[in-house]
Amino acid sequence: AWFPDYYTYTKSLLKILFDAKKSEINATKEPAPAPPKKKSDNSKQALNHKFDFFPDTVEEPVADELTTYLGGIYKLDSDSVSESLDWWKEHCREFPILALLAKDYLACCATSASVERCFSAAADTCSSDRGSLAARTIERCVSSHQWLAQGIKPDGDFETAQQIITFADQQREKEKAEKAEIKVLTE
Repeated sequence: AWFPDYYTYTKSLLKILFDAKKSEINATKEPAPAPPKKKSDNSKQALNHKFDFFPDTVEEPVADELTTYLGGIYKLDSDSVSESLDWWKEHCREFPILALLAKDYLACCATSASVERCFSAAADTCSSDRGSLAARTIERCVSSHQWLAQGIKPDGDFETAQQIITFADQQREKEKAEKAEIKVLTE
């Protein structure tokens, strides 16, 4: 798995967006009118209170749609990852709030400077000596590069590589500081 330590962080971001959208939707709904109260005979009421004809049922709380979605019941196959818009159309009734969020984010126009930089990075990755790389490998290389450039520290499968990079960076900084100290002492 890629960056497993960020699952919790990502889930919390999704929960914040979900709760905000849910509040927005609930704020626009009008409250249902209260049912009119019926006048009843006091003797019937006394009899009804003596016997419990309709005991409270013990029901487990229904999981909200975010919990259900994150549970992975309707998992999208990795072969169908390019069909995510179709998946959301098919499942908009099961996940109405998440479907609205998906519509907001998946409908974003993908023509920005960051996308163009990503495209250029893919071109750099696909040099003539790397012509046989699979599309998924190119995607992973470019995505990993973008994440590292943004300061996201890899873990899981990439943790050892990150430790080597971090150690090399620390050594470089240490050597730079030592050279600066020697320069100050010799002047």
